[in-house]
Amino acid sequence: MSVASLGILALSAVAGPAEALPSTPLTTAPAPSPLFQEEEEPLNEWHGSVNFGATYTSGNTRDRTASLAAEANRRGENDLWNLRAWWTYTSTRNGITDREYGAAAEYNYFATERLYYLGIAGAGYDLAQNIDLRYFIGAGLGYQFIENKKTTWSGSAALTYFN
Repeated sequence: MSVASLGILALSAVAGPAEALPSTPLTTAPAPSPLFQEEEEPLNEWHGSVNFGATYTSGNTRDRTASLAAEANRRGENDLWNLRAWWTYTSTRNGITDREYGAAAEYNYFATERLYYLGIAGAGYDLAQNIDLRYFIGAGLGYQFIENKKTTWSGSAALTYFN
C-alpha cells in the first residue's frame, strides 16, 4: 500500500456517513498540554549566568587563553537591571598579547508596557588597544518588541559619553 492510498483511506473515513462521526461538538478544543504552557517569570528576582573558557596549546606553539564572563538581570514591575562583567587573557611564546576586563550596568525604566528610558554606565581596561581606563555613561530610549520566558527582543538608542 502506498502513502497516497493511506491518505485517501483516512479522508474517506472522515467523509463517511454522519452517524460514524463522534458526537462531541466541534467547538470544544482539547486542554493545552502543561509541557507547552509558559509560566510567568517571577518579578524582582535576580537571574544570571557565569561562563568560563580556557585553552592551552603546546608544541611548535605555546598559546594560553582564558576568559570569564558573568551576567545578572532582575525584572521588576516597571524596571529592568542588567549587570555584566568580563575578563580575558591571551598569551603566546612571546608574552602576554591581550588582557581585558571590565564591568557595565544598564537600567531600564518602562514608561509604558513596551517603551522604556535607559541609563548605562561602565568601565574597562584593554592591554591590546593600550587603554588603561575606558569609561562611559549615557542615557537613551528603547522599545521592547518581544518579552517572554525564552526570548527578549528590544532596540534602543542612547547618547553616550566615552573617555
